[in-house]
Amino acid sequence: MTENANITEANASTKVILDTRLPVGASPDSTSWQQKGVGEVAQGALNLLVVDLVVTAASTETTFSLDAATAATSIVGVSGAEVVGILGLYNNGGGFEPPTLVHASGATVVFTTAAGTGTDVHRLTILYR
Repeated sequence: MTENANITEANASTKVILDTRLPVGASPDSTSWQQKGVGEVAQGALNLLVVDLVVTAASTETTFSLDAATAATSIVGVSGAEVVGILGLYNNGGGFEPPTLVHASGATVVFTTAAGTGTDVHRLTILYR
């Protein structure tokens, strides 16, 4: 498991905005999903997560993990096994400098904060299962 890094979990602005299961052609309670013409895919339900992350330092690699194990590095309400896709990541802070080197691996999203973005709020939108 990977821990969150360069994120201030204790800040009231670090929070889940939206976390919802997407039916994607199946019952919302189903653990499998299906797309027409492709056939059934037994990979688990698809979820949409929007989370605001307060970063602690500028020009720093930042790690957000769906499966952060300890209370000190986890964000309340976040859990999952795999990031399927990153839909968006942008800086809500005053400088509006965008993060760079955004990528996902397993249950983790990694990005680098811009030069003047210490304590800025970054909004991350992902699909996960």
